Amino acid sequence: MSPPWSELPAGEGTPADPPTHRFSHRAMNTLFSIVIDHPDARYAGQAAQAAFAEIDRLESILSRFAEGSDISRLNRARPNRPTRLGLEAFNCLLQAKQFHHLTGGAFDSSLGTGMDTLQFNRDTGSVTKPDARTQIDLGGIGKGYALDQLPDLFAEWEVTRVCADGGGSTVLALDPPIGLPGWPVGLGTDDGAFTISLRRASVSASGVATQGEHITDPVHPGQRLKNRRCWACSRLATESDCLSTALMILPMEAIQTFYDSRSENAALVEETHSGTTQARIFGLPPLQRGQ
Repeated sequence: MSPPWSELPAGEGTPADPPTHRFSHRAMNTLFSIVIDHPDARYAGQAAQAAFAEIDRLESILSRFAEGSDISRLNRARPNRPTRLGLEAFNCLLQAKQFHHLTGGAFDSSLGTGMDTLQFNRDTGSVTKPDARTQIDLGGIGKGYALDQLPDLFAEWEVTRVCADGGGSTVLALDPPIGLPGWPVGLGTDDGAFTISLRRASVSASGVATQGEHITDPVHPGQRLKNRRCWACSRLATESDCLSTALMILPMEAIQTFYDSRSENAALVEETHSGTTQARIFGLPPLQRGQ
């Protein structure tokens, strides 16, 4: 199977005067943007508004700041008492725990308060926390999870040429505009920057300059974050969202081992020491410039 990303040929970008329409909406403490390639601007706008309504609905379920949300109820729950969650919250939290395990604890939606102790009951859709101190914040996965719910919604509208992003940090590309192999998405900084062509896949970015203040190291509490900028490419936005955070924390050797075992993932990590920035590519060769 060919990868869903590749180097964009020099000089190739958005076609002249494409029928693309951009819409924005604030949710989940960020600005979501949706670009739709469709001949009817009004219809495209209606589809985008339906997508934003779905994101708002998910925020009301997943946000720990919404008093009546499933996650806030879980955070208030007494220890060893099952809390029944809706399907979306249960699935999102279950994926958060799976990525916690997959990354050796580098991705942690409990911020070090007991993610690995959560107990899930698929039959009842309930989650039990043995420790009252365990608190869940899905900020590192919620945007990606919300974006992954949009392809089915857009399919119902028969709108497929879409690129959506949450705050510029996670981009989910569906089918590209007519005439392009994919949606142009930039990776890297300064002289090492390049553009990939993204289709039916996602890219997420994390870095100390823009998000570092929101990321903590659950593996080594109190340790200062590495001076990095990271981009994770995956087929699903939920996955790229989680992995871009984990890349900020994992040692380079662990990142190499992780991507050696995952054939449909790729990453770019820039790390700065003493004013010198080094970039490393992990995963699929098509992320390499000139390949």
